Amino acid sequence: MLKTTKSRLSVCLAVGMAAAPAMLLAASGTGTSVLDKLEDLHATAVKASADASDLASLSHTENSGWESQVDSWTTLKTSVNDMGRQLFELESLRGAATPAERGAIDHAARHLKQMVDNAEAGIRFFNDNHATLWRPDYQKYVNNIAAESARLSTTVGQFIRLEDLRAREKQIENTIGTEAVD
Repeated sequence: MLKTTKSRLSVCLAVGMAAAPAMLLAASGTGTSVLDKLEDLHATAVKASADASDLASLSHTENSGWESQVDSWTTLKTSVNDMGRQLFELESLRGAATPAERGAIDHAARHLKQMVDNAEAGIRFFNDNHATLWRPDYQKYVNNIAAESARLSTTVGQFIRLEDLRAREKQIENTIGTEAVD
C-alpha cells in the first residue's frame, strides 16, 4: 500500500509537471486581455496559498501521518500546474501587454519558479522519507512554498488593484473633461 500510494503520487506529480508545457500551448486562448489572465492567475494563487498554508499546518501537526498530506500535495500540485498554464498564456500575450503588465508577469514568474523548485524538492523528500516528515528540511520546503504562494498572490493582487485604480482615475478624468466641455 505504501509503495503504491507513494509511486502514484510521484507519477501524478511528474506527469503533471512534465506535461504542463504541451497542455499550455493547446489551452492558450485568444481574445482575452492580459488583465483578465492576471486576474485568473491571482485567483489560482489565492487558492494555492490556502492549500500551501493547509499543508504547512498539517506538516507541523504532531501525530499527523504522511497519509494525511497526500491529498494536500495533490491539490497543491494541481494549483501549481494551473498557474504554470496561466503564466504560459500570459507569456504568449506579452507583446500586447503594457509595461506594467509585463512587470507583473515577470514578478509572478519569479515567485512561481521558487514555488516549483520548493515543491519539487518537497515532493522528493515526501516520497523518499515518509517516516521523517518532522525534519527541519521538509518543514523548510513546505514553509517556503507557503511563503512564495502568499507573495505571488499578494504581488498579482496588488497589481490588479493598482490597475483598477488607474482605470477609475481615467474614467474620472474623462467624466471631468466631458463636463468641462458642456
